[in-house]
Amino acid sequence: MEAVTAVNQDQRRLVVRKLQQTLPVLQGHTIGLLGLTFKPDTDDLREAPALDIAAELIRLGATVKGFDPYWSRQDHWPEALASIRRCSSAMALAKGCDALVVVTEWPEFKLLDWEQLGREMRRRLVLDGRNCLDGTALTASGFRWQGVGRNPPSR
Repeated sequence: MEAVTAVNQDQRRLVVRKLQQTLPVLQGHTIGLLGLTFKPDTDDLREAPALDIAAELIRLGATVKGFDPYWSRQDHWPEALASIRRCSSAMALAKGCDALVVVTEWPEFKLLDWEQLGREMRRRLVLDGRNCLDGTALTASGFRWQGVGRNPPSR
């Protein structure tokens, strides 16, 4: 069980390290987290990777915004998410972001208008922490896409 916990924690740190490959200094950058819950179709934040990822990004000086299909529809933003700026939609999340990180693989993220999201961003950088997006299509749309454990598609 300890080994599983260690692997899970390392995956969370890996997301930040991968961001730093493109944005070596995260201070002053805005990072958007797509999906905040532990898994899709739930409100469960217990052990949610987004909480650890956000804490590390904030520690490194980044501004962190979040959109979650469940929590963004609710009247209140839970205390566990207090350090993350709440966005009401993926489009609002993308506005001014230097990178978007897919943390939870909500099915609707595959259906987003990525071209329009890209126009709202400062940089077209997507880190697909769940490997749930079509990296080839994103790259063809001008994004720098990186999956976790996968190489980016060639252009």
